[in-house]
Amino acid sequence: MNKIILLLTAAWGIMQGAYYLPQLPETVPIHYDFSGAADRWASKDTMMWLNTGLFVFITGLFYAIIYLAEKGSLALINVPNKEYWFTGEREAASRARLANMFGAMGSLTNFLFIAVFWLQAQSILQGKDTLPSVFFTLLIGYILAISALTIWLVACFRKPKQPEHS
Repeated sequence: MNKIILLLTAAWGIMQGAYYLPQLPETVPIHYDFSGAADRWASKDTMMWLNTGLFVFITGLFYAIIYLAEKGSLALINVPNKEYWFTGEREAASRARLANMFGAMGSLTNFLFIAVFWLQAQSILQGKDTLPSVFFTLLIGYILAISALTIWLVACFRKPKQPEHS
């Protein structure tokens, strides 16, 4: 399911770019400094190619990671208690859990870029050359969400406690 959401978020991001392209001026900011002020400019076509390339790259990268989690060598997987979770009947479920986690992370990454591009387009259409301060809130939210998913992943791969025998 997360692979489908990952693909849909990439399509959404690319379609969002196509929607805004005719509305944007010929020259647009494509990079911002730490304060949110534009410090690099390019044509709107360049921005759209960068936007599309970003979504294709991020989605392709996460699809490759998902593929490796599902079918790759166990030598490429590094989780706590790997010897326990990736043997016998637990291996398939563990690989699926890992793949779903990476699908969720990829989708969150695409959502971040969708939101950033929307903020950028809105700012440009309003004649501003700065990103709104909510960008930093989005970035912190993304970092917290990825951190929470990582903590959840580590917790999922804890070895279950063995029942005590008396």
